[in-house]
Amino acid sequence: MNFKQIGRELLTGSRRRDDGLITAYEKRFREISESVQQFSGLKSRLMVTDNRDALDLIRFSAFANDLTRLYLEPSNEMKIRLPPLSGFEDGLKLTFRTDNNYNLQIIDGRIQASPAFVLRSDAFAKRTINAIAPLMMHGKVIVEPVRGILIPDRLPTPDGKTQWNMLTVDENSPFNEWTLDESRKPLAEASIPLVQSANLKVGERKLYEVSIPFDRVPARGVGGGR
Repeated sequence: MNFKQIGRELLTGSRRRDDGLITAYEKRFREISESVQQFSGLKSRLMVTDNRDALDLIRFSAFANDLTRLYLEPSNEMKIRLPPLSGFEDGLKLTFRTDNNYNLQIIDGRIQASPAFVLRSDAFAKRTINAIAPLMMHGKVIVEPVRGILIPDRLPTPDGKTQWNMLTVDENSPFNEWTLDESRKPLAEASIPLVQSANLKVGERKLYEVSIPFDRVPARGVGGGR
């Protein structure tokens, strides 16, 4: 699968429905990940936020590189997909530093957590994707969701609901082995509430009002030495 195909499929998905891009990405996640890993040309990762320089940064990266993997910095309005572990042939492994306290709950060697794809879905995201459509069509830029690990807080909120924490994942991690990103700060804050957009469908809204079933992710710790 070449990057023109990938870019066009993601762009088409984004134009069909609000969660079309993230759905298309989840469907092609393994192929995209392996294609990026095997790509021998110049490639770059770029994360942008809502400011006047964002498009200039993207265009410069597309000019200077054969492939730009673009991430939109998460905001209060996001689409979140929880990919089932059945999509990972040999399961999903999570690598993390054992000297860092993530409040991970590990039972029988398995982390009580869920992998997640997070994609900004506000007006900035839609405006940016529309503006870079030609770059996506030509395979110069692919828009990727941010990868994260959702874990429940041990303490519920005052209203009795579960507070979810998001741990960032190194985007260079292989398809089926995600490494927690030690170099970046957590997304926005150490603990992120899942803020619901006003235009969420009823079914999507209910997802955050009920207890989300956990996927059991095999745990593998690494030593604390740098």
